[in-house]
Amino acid sequence: MRHFYVDYEIALLQPSEVEGSFVEKYIPSKDVRAKIESDNWTFSDRDKATIIWNTEKMLSERYADLIKIMQETDDEILKGQISERIRYDAVAFKLFDENKQGFVYATNTYEYPGEDCIIGYFASAELAYEAGRREGFAFKIEKFQIIGEDTVKMKQWSVVSPILVKDVDKQIEELDIPGSPVAALEYDSDGKLIDYWSYEVSKEDKLLVDSLGRHRFENAYVVLPNPFELGEYVRFIGTTEIGRVDVSQEDWARYVKKAQAPDAIDDYSDASITIRYNYNKWAHNHLSPLYLERVNIDTAYTIPMVLSGHDSGNSYWIRPVKVQDEGHIYLSEVEELNPEISVPAEHVDGIVYEIFKRYLDMELTYNKRRVRFDYDPNGKKVIGFGIDMIHNFYDAEHIEKLSYNLIAVSLYLCDRSYVPEKADISAAVVKEIDKFDSKIAELNEKDRFERKWEYAEFLRDLADRVMGLINYGKDKDAIISIMAP
Repeated sequence: MRHFYVDYEIALLQPSEVEGSFVEKYIPSKDVRAKIESDNWTFSDRDKATIIWNTEKMLSERYADLIKIMQETDDEILKGQISERIRYDAVAFKLFDENKQGFVYATNTYEYPGEDCIIGYFASAELAYEAGRREGFAFKIEKFQIIGEDTVKMKQWSVVSPILVKDVDKQIEELDIPGSPVAALEYDSDGKLIDYWSYEVSKEDKLLVDSLGRHRFENAYVVLPNPFELGEYVRFIGTTEIGRVDVSQEDWARYVKKAQAPDAIDDYSDASITIRYNYNKWAHNHLSPLYLERVNIDTAYTIPMVLSGHDSGNSYWIRPVKVQDEGHIYLSEVEELNPEISVPAEHVDGIVYEIFKRYLDMELTYNKRRVRFDYDPNGKKVIGFGIDMIHNFYDAEHIEKLSYNLIAVSLYLCDRSYVPEKADISAAVVKEIDKFDSKIAELNEKDRFERKWEYAEFLRDLADRVMGLINYGKDKDAIISIMAP
C-alpha cells in the first residue's frame, strides 16, 4: 500500500496500544465523564464501537481501537461487522490508489476555515498527497474521471435509508452529476487520514457495510449519559457557541425508552439533545451530550467566546477595544478584545440599527480620529454604518443609554400604552416599530403576540449582554466598538 494511508496498514497489523481508558479517550465532555463515574455507567462493546466510529479521530486510530474490541469481544455479530468494515475500507483505498487510468487527482488545501483551494492536478494519489503535505494545512484529495468521447462514465449514487425504502434493491439511487469526483480522502494538517468516501466500491458492498440501517454498529442507537438539565447553558466543545438545553430529564428518559423499542428506527444520530439559541426563536441544534459542557453564564464574559451563539456571515460585531492614544485611527491600530457579541444583520436592520445610530457620538475623540469614512451620492458624509468593516466607537455613557433604550423599546413593542416620549424612544425607532407591525399584521392575534414577544426578548437579552461588555471594558481600560457588516 502507498504511504499516504500507511497508518491504515499499521492498524491492520497492530491493535490499539494507546494508554488511557475508553472514557478518557472518546468522551470529551467533563460533565458526561463525571456522570459516568457517579452512576457507574458502563458501555457495551457494541456501544463503544459505535462511539469510536462516529468520532473525528484519525482513521488509523479508530481502526486500531475497533480491532482491539474485535479481538476481545464475545459479540460474534460485532466481530463480523468490524471485519467487514475494515475490509470494505481497504478495498476503497486500494481502488483510490491503483485504479488511476483515466483519472486525475486534485489536491485542495483548507488554508482558511470553511474554504478550500485547489493547488494542483496530479497523475497519482501519491503525488497529490505529497503536494498537500508540503502546504502545512489540512487538505483533501479528490479523484475525477477524465471524460472522453468514448468514456463510459462512472455513476455516482446515494444510499436511501431502509426506513424509507424496504426493498434492498432500491436502496441505492444512481445519480448523474457532471464534473463531480468519484472519491475523496481527507487529511489533517499532519497528513493523517481523517475520513473518506467513494463511489468506486461495488453497490453490493456498499449496501452490506455502508447502509443506513441501525443494525450496523456504525449507525446503532446508543443510550448516552445526559447530565444536562432543562434551561442550562452549554457549549459545544471546541466552538464558541453557547445555547440553552431544551430537553428535560423526564423527556429524555421517555425518548430513550422509545428509541430502545424493538421496532424503533432511531440511530446514533438521534442520540442527541436539542439546544436553542437566543438570537432566533427557531435557531437550534441537535447535539450529542458527549460533546457538550456546562457554561456559567455569569462568568462567560471573562472568557473569549461569541456570546450570542452566532459567529459568522452577515453580522454586526460588538466588542471592547483598545486604540492608540494619539494620531489617526486605522483599522489595523484597533486592538479587539474578548468577549465578543455578534448579531445577525436581519435582527439589527430597522429598530436596532436606529438605536445604534442614535447613540453613536461623532464628537467622541475616537470617532473624530478615524480616517476612514465615505460619502453618499449627495455628497453627504456617512458616519460609519453601511461602510464595510469600520469601527464605530462608544464610551460607557452612550453604551448605557443605548442599553436602556433597547429595554424601553422592548416594553413599547408589546405594550403601546408605554409612552415613547417619556421613555426617550425616538421617532425613527417608532417608525421602524410601525413597519414591524405592518409585516406581521396578517398573522392571527396569538402569532402576532408571539412574534413581538420573541423580538422583545431578543432586545432585552442584547441589552444585558452589551451592559456586560461595559463592565469588562472598564477593567481593561477599553471602549466599545460596534462594527457593521
